Amino acid sequence: MLVDRKEIILLLLLSVIGYCIYSNSIQSPFVFDDEPSISKNHAIQITSLSIADIKKVATDSPIKTRPIAYISFAINYLFHGYNLFGYHAVNIIIHIITAILLYYFVLKTLTFLKNKQEITNQNVLIASLSSVLWFVHPVQVQSVAYIVQRMNSMASMFYLISIILFINARTLSSRPKSWALFAGVVIAWFLAIGSKEIAVTLPLFLYLYDIFFLRHTPGSWKRHLIVWLLFLFLMIAGVFLFLGSNPLEYLRQGYATRSFTLGQRLLTESRVIFFYLSLLVFPYPLRLNLQHDFSISTSLFSPPTTLFSVVGLAALLLIACLLFQQHRLASFSIFWFLGNLALESTIFPLELVFEHRLYLPSMAFSWLVAHFFVAVIPWKKTGIASMLIICLLFAGWSWQRDKVWASPLALAQDSVLKSPNIARAHGSYGDALYRVGDLAAATREFKKALQINPHYPEALNGLGLTLAAQGLSQQAEHAYQKALEINPNYMRAYNNLAALYLDTRKPQLAILHLRRAVQLRPDYIQAWYNLGLAYEAINRWDKAINCYTKALQFGPIARVNFRLGALYLNRKQCALAKKEFETAQHMMPGNHTMTHYLDLANECLAAKN
Repeated sequence: MLVDRKEIILLLLLSVIGYCIYSNSIQSPFVFDDEPSISKNHAIQITSLSIADIKKVATDSPIKTRPIAYISFAINYLFHGYNLFGYHAVNIIIHIITAILLYYFVLKTLTFLKNKQEITNQNVLIASLSSVLWFVHPVQVQSVAYIVQRMNSMASMFYLISIILFINARTLSSRPKSWALFAGVVIAWFLAIGSKEIAVTLPLFLYLYDIFFLRHTPGSWKRHLIVWLLFLFLMIAGVFLFLGSNPLEYLRQGYATRSFTLGQRLLTESRVIFFYLSLLVFPYPLRLNLQHDFSISTSLFSPPTTLFSVVGLAALLLIACLLFQQHRLASFSIFWFLGNLALESTIFPLELVFEHRLYLPSMAFSWLVAHFFVAVIPWKKTGIASMLIICLLFAGWSWQRDKVWASPLALAQDSVLKSPNIARAHGSYGDALYRVGDLAAATREFKKALQINPHYPEALNGLGLTLAAQGLSQQAEHAYQKALEINPNYMRAYNNLAALYLDTRKPQLAILHLRRAVQLRPDYIQAWYNLGLAYEAINRWDKAINCYTKALQFGPIARVNFRLGALYLNRKQCALAKKEFETAQHMMPGNHTMTHYLDLANECLAAKN
């Protein structure tokens, strides 16, 4: 009963700490990748939990291999639309659940260290401190405050569920019950992979866990062999799910758009891993950043730290092997940390550094530190006090780091100050400045981004927007056209250039570019809306109505319903006009223009009757 009370206390403690740490960003707006995945992803705008709606979310969202994460965003939308509190609250709840699961995982593992199936107060203390240290660690802020990184935290949550189910299955003597739990292991694993592909490594760690901690538990070798062959098959299938049927072509295309080669990435990531370790040990907020400026290793000796990092990684693996017999927890922790970075820190053509990649690997750091301070050093009270001080310090640093996530402008400015040589950082800052109306500063930031990387279409598009807003139409047109030269499939540039042509009374040119935009992305609501405006400009009413109707297939938008209603009213289709104005008014209650036009539609109906 004592353990149960402690678990309840732990849950309450994590809930209070979580709210305190993340209270700064609880209303933080969508930023960066939040927009294409959530706020501009019309696939998640469901009206029910029907099979058709869920299928739409899974198949029409940007990343086809992460349907579970997108379904969670869709459920958020179903209950509260784009109210930011709900999205952030779910992220915090997932973080709390994952911390509780980590507590159970560590507690289970500690009972196997001396081949004793018993729970001691010391084990409970180590598991609790592991969970709290991991929960409050400042590197987790990016996975919690950054809404789209729910993909990361959900994958980790299901990952731990799968491992805990596996441990229970392996320690049961009842075959029917154990096989039922093994089925749960596979289901949880699929949910983890469906949240983010990092979970593909799970079978490897189930195998390692079995070797490290469970070899003494009952079960025939034939039964074990069948299970491991199944997991091996599933892991290979998961890799092909991520890479597609032609992995080599996937890698070739990926590196074609990067500023580094496969070999350079492998060398660089050896340094990145030790940088990650330094963040775990000393996560001071000034060291944390959304976009780290990390130099590329061009050879083993350039920079010189590359060779030391490669040797260091080899040494870590050797130490893990040597510690296997006498210090299994330390050995397993090294494998856990390195293995769970493997997918994002090896051959795949991804960005070099992101703090959210430490969410799952950092669990090894937390339980190893807690075990050291509680069970290894001889001064137990001093060790526990040290752990509590570290947790308190880290919680304060997390709160401080979370303040940066309170607004896109603060976050972008923080990134530029810490990484002044990254083009994307200046581009993001320019975008944030544009949104708050500081056009001159936004223009400067986009130009700085282009000085660093002249072939940066997003910066050119942003520059076009700021120039157009300042009335510099010719310069804006040139920026958009250059962006399209670099990326002929850049939908936003087509739409923004067309909007410029509409403003400068060139509707035919606008139509040409908008057709290309909706061809590239059939659910591009803004492009369909602008195309409707362009057709209205040349008096092609039927085509305009078709464009607005097409836009509304992907979700109700007040301005689209209003324009469609106005066209119906001009054509004396009073009932249809009234319906559209009512829909628009429902989305914008109190808007006098909507009320006025709804009155006109009612007068039209009355005159007809």
